[in-house]
Amino acid sequence: MGKSSFDPDRSLLALSNRASRALTRALNRRFHRAGFETTAEQWSALASLAREDGQRQRDLAETSGRDRVGVTKIVDALEKRGMVERRRDEQDRRSNRVFLTSSGKTSQRTLAKIAKQMMAELEKEIAPRSIDKLAKSFEDLIAALETKESES
Repeated sequence: MGKSSFDPDRSLLALSNRASRALTRALNRRFHRAGFETTAEQWSALASLAREDGQRQRDLAETSGRDRVGVTKIVDALEKRGMVERRRDEQDRRSNRVFLTSSGKTSQRTLAKIAKQMMAELEKEIAPRSIDKLAKSFEDLIAALETKESES
């Protein structure tokens, strides 16, 4: 897209934001219909912990691309519902590590199935190859931006 034809509503930033919000809303609706109060953001934290349980909160923020305050709110909500628990880090008593409870593990597995089903339905409408290309493009974009950011 040349500079003279730049359309802010069709820019990569605008389109990626709209796509992200649409996916988040759709997933939140599905979780709610299945009887979960969990949001897509909260499920993302649960999924990250399912991959690596006992992460420090700051590492969870980094892997999820959220700020520490946002992750603290997510962990607070999950802890209140008994899905995670915080424990002091043995090596650094200033830090907390976050662990899934048995309820959190069970919920995460069910939520993952719901998300997987939604993506399977999307792939019926959008070719899986297109989704793979889009994911690769986003990965390339993130890497380029992170490289540029670290250079400045």
